[in-house]
Amino acid sequence: TNMGTVTGGGTYDYNKSVSIVATPKTGYSFVKWNDGNTTASRSVTVTGDATYTATFQANSYNITVQSANETMGTVSGSGSYKYATTQTISATPADHYHFQKWIDGNTDNPRSITIAGDATYTATFAIDTHELTVTSADEIMGTVTGSGTYDYNSSVTIKATPKTGYHFVKWDDDDTNASRSVTITGDAAYTATFEANSYDITVLSVDESTGTVSGSGSYKYATTQTISATPVEHYHFQKWNDGNTENPRSITIAGTATYTATFVLDTFALAITVN
Repeated sequence: TNMGTVTGGGTYDYNKSVSIVATPKTGYSFVKWNDGNTTASRSVTVTGDATYTATFQANSYNITVQSANETMGTVSGSGSYKYATTQTISATPADHYHFQKWIDGNTDNPRSITIAGDATYTATFAIDTHELTVTSADEIMGTVTGSGTYDYNSSVTIKATPKTGYHFVKWDDDDTNASRSVTITGDAAYTATFEANSYDITVLSVDESTGTVSGSGSYKYATTQTISATPVEHYHFQKWNDGNTENPRSITIAGTATYTATFVLDTFALAITVN
C-alpha cells in the first residue's frame, strides 16, 4: 500500500466482467498481478472467488554529480538509484583549492540526498586565499604597502618607503630591495627595517687665531648634538653664521650643515676725568 493502490474488489454475479486497476504512487511503477499479467488496468471474468494481488516497485532515477571545473576539484556519487533511498555525494578539491558550494546553494560536503527523480548536482570550487601581512619595524622611520588577502600563487608587490631623514635597510628575510614581488603560497608576514641617515656637520672658525670650535662629525638624523666656540685670550665669541648667539649651542640634525663661529677682540671702557 506504500507503493500503490488497487480498485475492483467486491461481490459480483457469476460470469460478470469486472475492471481491476493498479495505480502506483509517485516514484513507483506497477510490475504485475500475481497471475503474471502485466496490464495495470484489466478486465477479469468472475467464475468463482478469486484474489488478485498487484506488485509495485520503486522507480530508478539517474543522479549526475559533476564539477564546475575539474582542474579545481572532482566529485563522486553519480549513479542510478531507487526512489526515496538516501545517497551520498561528495566533492574533493585539488591542492590549493577548496569546495565552495553545490550549485543549488547547499554547502554540505559530503552531502546526503533523498532520491526523488532525475537530478544533477554541480560542485563549485574556489582557489585558496592567504593573508599577507606587511609591517614597518618603526613607523616613524618609514611606511609599507602590500598587506591583504590574495589568491594562492598570485604575485604581489610589497614596498617599503622611508620618511625624510631615513632609509630602508632590509626586510626580515634579508632581502634588500625596497620594492619587491612575492609569490603567495601560504599566510606570510614581512617586516621592513629602516634606520636614520647620517649627516656631516662641519663646525668652523672664521679665524682660528681668534678662537677655535668643536662639534664637527657625522650624526644620525633627528639626534641632538652640541657645538661650541672657544675664544683665545682677549677675544670673545660673537655669533654663528646663521645669527644664533648661543654658545655652546644645541642643534638638531636635519641634514648636512656648516656652522661658522665669529670672534671679536675684547673691548674695554677707558674713562678720562678731571680731578
